[in-house]
Amino acid sequence: VVIGNSKESIQSTVEELMKIGKYIGLTINSGKTKYMMVKRGGGDHNNFQVGNNIFEQVQEFKYLGSTLNNQKNIHREINITLDAANRCFYVLRTLFKSKLLSRKTKEHLYLSYIRSILTYVCATWVTTKGDDEKLRIFERKILKKLYGSVFNNVEQKWEIRTNTQLYQL
Repeated sequence: VVIGNSKESIQSTVEELMKIGKYIGLTINSGKTKYMMVKRGGGDHNNFQVGNNIFEQVQEFKYLGSTLNNQKNIHREINITLDAANRCFYVLRTLFKSKLLSRKTKEHLYLSYIRSILTYVCATWVTTKGDDEKLRIFERKILKKLYGSVFNNVEQKWEIRTNTQLYQL
């Protein structure tokens, strides 16, 4: 990944990268190398040439399993990640319901499997309040399954834990 503020700075960085790569015997495959420009108003769709290599401009690309686009719209990616974490939860749901596993073990399962899926590429996200709320709703759903309901001795019935109770655990 090469990042620059202008085509000229990117061009000089790519030229330097090609020079160093050539010195150690590496070349850039221009057929597989693409570039994306992120700016207000979209911009023109041009190919980018450095030396004899022509690089194609794309509107989105996949990086570390995350799809980045030039609209700076991350909502779709967050929904894809939430779906993946939800699928993982449903695979593990029998373990979360099991009376044989301790709460500590279930917490460990949550942190090592489900939360790791959610947070894998979150460093690249610029979230809105709505995105943050979606993530909190998902986490509360998992925590309610993990910690279960609580028995109310006064009313003699089982009650679902409140959000405040969940975060205190």
